[in-house]
Amino acid sequence: MATDAWKKHSLQNSGSRDFHNGDYYFSNGKQANNFHSKTRETGVIEKLCQTYGFIECAEQDLRVFFHYSQYKGHASELETGDSVEFDVTSDSRTGKPIACRILKLEHGSVTFEVKSEERVTGKVELEATKPTRYSYPKQPASRSSVSEAGRVSYDVNGESFFLPYYQAEILSNSQLYKGDTVSFFILENKRNGQHCAVELLLVEAAPPVYVQGIVCSLKESFGFIERADKVNEIFFHYSEFQGDIGDLLLGDDVQFVVHDRNGKEVAVSVEHLPEGTVKFEDCSKDTFQGTVDKVFSRTKRQEPLNGKIFYSINDGTSELPYGEKDVLGEFTILPGDVVGFKIATDRRDSLKRATEIYLIKEVESFNGGSVRERGFVSALKDGFGFIQCCDRDARLFFHFSELIDTEQEINFSDEVEFSVVDDQVTRRLHAIRVRILPRGSISLKPMTEEWFSGIVDREPLPWMGRSPRKGERERDSECGLIVACIEDEKITLPFLPADSDLRAMAKFGDQVEFQVSVSERTGHQMAVNMTVMKRNSDVKHLGFVATLKETFGFTELADHEKEVFFRFAEYDGDIDDLSIGDEVEFNITSKGGKVAAERLVKLPSGTIPQETVISDAYEGRILRPLRRADPQQLHYQGLIEYFVETPDDYDGKETEDDNDESVYVIPYGITGLVDKKTVLQCGEKVEFRIGCLDASDKRFAVEITAKRERLRAVVESVKGEYGFIAYETDEAKNLFFHTSEIEDDTLSIKTGDTVEFFIVQNTRNGKLSASKISVVSERQRPERLVRRSLGLNGDDQALKFAIIRQPTGPDNTRGFKHQRALDLVDNISNLTLDEQE
Repeated sequence: MATDAWKKHSLQNSGSRDFHNGDYYFSNGKQANNFHSKTRETGVIEKLCQTYGFIECAEQDLRVFFHYSQYKGHASELETGDSVEFDVTSDSRTGKPIACRILKLEHGSVTFEVKSEERVTGKVELEATKPTRYSYPKQPASRSSVSEAGRVSYDVNGESFFLPYYQAEILSNSQLYKGDTVSFFILENKRNGQHCAVELLLVEAAPPVYVQGIVCSLKESFGFIERADKVNEIFFHYSEFQGDIGDLLLGDDVQFVVHDRNGKEVAVSVEHLPEGTVKFEDCSKDTFQGTVDKVFSRTKRQEPLNGKIFYSINDGTSELPYGEKDVLGEFTILPGDVVGFKIATDRRDSLKRATEIYLIKEVESFNGGSVRERGFVSALKDGFGFIQCCDRDARLFFHFSELIDTEQEINFSDEVEFSVVDDQVTRRLHAIRVRILPRGSISLKPMTEEWFSGIVDREPLPWMGRSPRKGERERDSECGLIVACIEDEKITLPFLPADSDLRAMAKFGDQVEFQVSVSERTGHQMAVNMTVMKRNSDVKHLGFVATLKETFGFTELADHEKEVFFRFAEYDGDIDDLSIGDEVEFNITSKGGKVAAERLVKLPSGTIPQETVISDAYEGRILRPLRRADPQQLHYQGLIEYFVETPDDYDGKETEDDNDESVYVIPYGITGLVDKKTVLQCGEKVEFRIGCLDASDKRFAVEITAKRERLRAVVESVKGEYGFIAYETDEAKNLFFHTSEIEDDTLSIKTGDTVEFFIVQNTRNGKLSASKISVVSERQRPERLVRRSLGLNGDDQALKFAIIRQPTGPDNTRGFKHQRALDLVDNISNLTLDEQE
């Protein structure tokens, strides 16, 4: 605004150009283009530097530069915030506006904004965010930020107007919410013409609008509520709960007020509601039937309703999604299952989905899997149990969540129907989709009226409803096993504890009579109606000592098919008198599923009938050694493969046809070895004869001798119970040996001894070692030490000496001066190698 102060100064610098609203003036005050009285600008000094400063204009949004020379007073009189009056002109070099002819006004005489004289009443339409403090005269940063401003509305002559407001403009530092009635002044910014509400005062608070929801998440100090008015979750802090936060649980119904904080909606004044008050959806009364097309997946990236069910309607086929919580129970659902369900419609977005899903008919097979199987509940624990299959010899784990009918209680020995899947974690078969059947649905009837006899090879596990112990978990079935010969074929049949007399349960080794039941669905055979004929405790078993360790050993049964563990404490006599191949008598017991021999008695040689030799000598190779060579081997009995022209009266097992020869395989046991301590290995060449047992007409290999190449070398070193022989192999330069392999126990091998031995390979680690060691010559220095002392290297036979340090005599003289030493040096090269050694 112009004042009379500037009229006291005359125009200077004739021809200068001043800018004001686009008009041009000469130094004599005449307008060049449009003649009228000129108006000067007012403003406030914003910044002062060493020789210049900047002024904020009050009437327009402009910040102009000025030099101290344009102020008629002393520059030290100017301060930041002083009110000034000036003209605006342009710099002749840059064309930018600058202030000139500056006059200082009274402090506070220049204002940027004009406030209305009376208060206006309106309503809060949008809440302001965080408060921002500012000071005049500069425009506050908060007023230029739309995101921090609130909004109020007011009416003038029936027309509504909206004004922004800021948190700092609220009197009494109170919080305003949407719908509150307030009074305020209207402030106009003269620079840009914008208006805003200031000095807001709460007149009447709006009644709170409550929204309902269900608590869906609880953290340490906050939680989330699923809203019932729209598909969204809203945050709330525990301090906003009206009550004891310990009483608030997941799934509780609540009501709350929605407030805006920092641009986000939050729930305040959270109150507890009675259970069942909040409803998100309407469920149909009718029940529908459909087929599962896609199974729900729990992958995080998947949609929450990624399952699909097809069902028939009047117009054809329709599709409905479903989620994890829509299934009645936690049992596994597979594509193709026929299910019943109801249709739920969401009140918020009208989305339809299938809910309250239950199984009507299970799909018989999926992806080539097996059909539904049946069995008995054999054990129950907290949350899980085990099922003994009727269609296979297996015990399957199942979880209670896989029960189709959750309301029906499952008990021990219940008859059930289930599906079998391979668990991805344990890699074991599990039972899923378990349905409890009525009593008598499963019947095990004998195939024929014929009775068979056999021997119990494994006892059943009568858990009586408990889960298996650690040692029992290795078994894949709770069934016992019976070994019997049916139609001249040796077979193994499982049997359940219920098929035996519970008062006289069949034990290991008992002789029993039984009938055979066959499953009509799978053809699986089981022994039923079993009766104990003779107890194992009344049977004395015969056999041969097969292995002797430090405190235990193994006996081979007289039929050479199995070995039985025994401890030395069970032997009736001095254990030093027992050797491999000795004939013994013993009882067999089973404790904890492990078979062992008890009460061993040594028998005179020849007590047990031996095989009668019926053939000449054959040459063959070991196809499978005895289990003592490889403890990890499944079968005990050894096998020898040999070639022979097929005789007319031989009924052995033929494995391969050749032009003139056939390949046959014959078993052998510990008694078939000539040297019982010899450990034959797979692939080793042997020579043997064929023997036959008169009682059973079974044939075995007897008089077996290994055709090994006996080697000779020098002992390199001996370290306690083991040592090394200077014999180079593909693995190392020295060959390992154990002192237990020395044939003569009275001899003690020392370094330098010449020995003869065989080379064998360890089946566990594949390393070579020396076996059957015998001493050939007296002790001598190892060859490597002889060569080193003679200075020999490799294949060189000539003597080589290199003096690296002259000796020192008693008189501190150096060198070889004695005549005898000189003669030795001169003549030793003429000696032969044997004379040198």
